[in-house]
Amino acid sequence: MPLTTTLRRISVSAALRRSSKASVETTRIEDKIEAESKDAKQDAVKPPVILSLPTELWAQIFTSLSFKDICSIRLTCKDGYGLASEGDILREWAHTEDHIGAHLLRLFPCTPPIRLDYVANQLKRKDITSDTAARYTAYIYKNVIRVSLSRVIPHFSETKIRCDFVFVAARMQQRMIPLLQTLQHYLESLATIIVKLSEQRASQPGSRALHLSYAEAEQKLLSSYDPEHLSQVYRLWCFMTWMSNQIHNRPSYAGGFERAVRGWLVDPMQSAELDLALVLGGGLRVVRESLRLNTFKDRRSMLERRMKQLRPDSNVRWEEAWKKNGMVSPRRDVASRALQTTVEPGQVFASGARAVLLEAGMMSRDSSAFVGTVDQCTEFLRDMAGYDLLHVLPPEQLPDEESGDGLDDERERDTEGRDRCLNCERYGHQAGDCPDAVR
Repeated sequence: MPLTTTLRRISVSAALRRSSKASVETTRIEDKIEAESKDAKQDAVKPPVILSLPTELWAQIFTSLSFKDICSIRLTCKDGYGLASEGDILREWAHTEDHIGAHLLRLFPCTPPIRLDYVANQLKRKDITSDTAARYTAYIYKNVIRVSLSRVIPHFSETKIRCDFVFVAARMQQRMIPLLQTLQHYLESLATIIVKLSEQRASQPGSRALHLSYAEAEQKLLSSYDPEHLSQVYRLWCFMTWMSNQIHNRPSYAGGFERAVRGWLVDPMQSAELDLALVLGGGLRVVRESLRLNTFKDRRSMLERRMKQLRPDSNVRWEEAWKKNGMVSPRRDVASRALQTTVEPGQVFASGARAVLLEAGMMSRDSSAFVGTVDQCTEFLRDMAGYDLLHVLPPEQLPDEESGDGLDDERERDTEGRDRCLNCERYGHQAGDCPDAVR
């Protein structure tokens, strides 16, 4: 065999041996990479240890979280998204009084499981009622208590009264919030009734049964509330009517010059227009906005603007305005008919609630049918505050509602109706009748 052929065979065999070794090494590397990727996938599929906690522990953890924290948990991973989006954990969080509370959940029930969008809507309603209660108490102190006490007690420390009224305002807000939540549920339900009747009116023009359908639907709605609770809501409505007369009507004593300077030339809205704006304009959203504004002119402009936004012929984005007020956007013709609804004075809540309370025996038939009187307002404020706040200085500390502790013997006697004198610090008379006062 020639030398060249032998050398060629030796070189070919060596190349084959090298290629086989390289292929074996490549196969080993590929197997190692595949094993590592398989382990990585298994680690990725396995949830974190914290997500494997029992549901009871997660419910306890969620009670100390805010709604913003829950939304952040949904953004962490797929398991966190499912944990914070629906289920028993979110239901326990919603039933906590610091978050939503059982009363609001009873008014607006949800078929299980509770979802995050439902919780968000309830939080909006709670914020509206809480803010409205806070604005009511601020208005009461500024325009009612200060004026009344300045007439009864000539020399009083406004700073001390403001500090002492903080505890009173907190109690009043705590008692008013459930009543406002019930009223918000009534207004939203009544708006739904009006829209449904407008749909019937569009399909059955000229039907006389529509008014009866409204009365029956409102009667059924009001009868679903607890009579004792409805009685308190009725008194709240009387107070709100008095407040509406104060902030939406110009003073009767204003002359022509003062009306021109203050912008009171435009006639105030009628009570029926105010009631329709309250029902279709967003319920307590209208009240909160009215309390935020300072002038009669601004409040009237706000009401006209909110109603104009709902009209399909004057606003291109009218559907968004209906949804913003917490209602399902109706058809174009139904929305126009709903805004043309004629509301009689007292037809919204007052007459229907009075009929239900009379039937339940919670109201005397001899009681006045007028709504929004000064006596009704005074009685409601006295019940919310727990003392005669128009004639007595605010107590420095209020008793606990459950135990009744927190006041000494003199303060407890004061809660029985005895007034405290600013001059001698004794009970049983007012400052104007104090025998120790300098005449």
